[in-house]
Amino acid sequence: MAINSLLLAALASSASAATLFAASYAGTVTTLDLRDSSLEPISVSKDCGYAPSWLTKESPNFQRPVLYCVDEDKSLNTLSIARDGSLKKIDSRLTVPGAVSSQFYNSGTKSAVAVASYGGSGITTFLRTVDGKLTPLQNITFETAPGPRPEQDKSHVHQAIIDPSKKFLLFPDLGADLVRIYSFDKATSLLKEESPIKSDLASGPRHAVFWSPSTRAGAPLYLFVIHELANFIRSYSVSYPAAGGMAFTKIQDITLFPGNTIAEGARAAEILVSPDNRFILASNRNSTLYNLPNPDSKNSTTIPSDSITSFKPSADGKLAFLQIAPSGGKFPRHFSLNKAGDKVAVANQNSEQVTVWKRDVRSGRLGDRVAVTGPMGLVTMVIWNE
Repeated sequence: MAINSLLLAALASSASAATLFAASYAGTVTTLDLRDSSLEPISVSKDCGYAPSWLTKESPNFQRPVLYCVDEDKSLNTLSIARDGSLKKIDSRLTVPGAVSSQFYNSGTKSAVAVASYGGSGITTFLRTVDGKLTPLQNITFETAPGPRPEQDKSHVHQAIIDPSKKFLLFPDLGADLVRIYSFDKATSLLKEESPIKSDLASGPRHAVFWSPSTRAGAPLYLFVIHELANFIRSYSVSYPAAGGMAFTKIQDITLFPGNTIAEGARAAEILVSPDNRFILASNRNSTLYNLPNPDSKNSTTIPSDSITSFKPSADGKLAFLQIAPSGGKFPRHFSLNKAGDKVAVANQNSEQVTVWKRDVRSGRLGDRVAVTGPMGLVTMVIWNE
């Protein structure tokens, strides 16, 4: 009986554990083990260049999962994921400098990945194989007239996302106040420029997500764009004209703070849809609203914290403010939810750590702090190994 009890306890402990990948400007990608209130490194890779900035996990077949790691210096790297979470380099290719985001598109022998480059004002695309090999395809750079803010000295392409029809790629450009749109040739994966979304002057579109209240055919489709410089989310209804391309109609602007206010110095960052499609979450940087108890009970120093805001979307594309909660540290550049939606991992860049929070799936509200890492350098992104 004692052996059986120990075995059951071990299995329960194993079932509750999870692994995550965290990128850092320290030049590392760290595999983290989350177990109860512990979040500890189990492997550290330096195979993603000088400044890892974005991570995307792909499992083309479950025996050979691949991690795509964008290096902000100027490279895209692919890493194999071992059963123990350790990483090993497969391939590395140069991008337009300042790479910060990647997105898969197309399929079959023409499966490809697009990389958005903030510092170098451009887009790079590659063909890719199921085992993570890359073949350079296109380099596109922009010389668009910049916006009026100091941060808009030139085009700054900040993200790459794909639309639900999987026929168009969107690239928010913080420097040019545009969301650039491209279609692609399925036979070659080459990109073709379409008419962009023109954002408000000096608004600085950073990231975006698509959302629909239903998966049924004919259901309305919306795009939510988070603007870093003006600190608001704009929702658009989305349609596909018979003549081609995409069309967008503005629905609503809403800030990330209670009462539709903007905290002084705030810089909006990430925006995500919850796994159950019922909530929209966004992160706020540079606006310290909280001072949290130190996770070390022997340390009386409080932890300054920025915030995560949750919204409830409605069928007409409008967002309703739900909650603002601590991120666990300063400058939450990125965050991600596990597939169950009951935990949120936050990359608090300037606090140099990852914080994991409980989340109530039914209400959509963030709850208690689960675990915190030690110092990891300037953490840029964290994703779940699921």
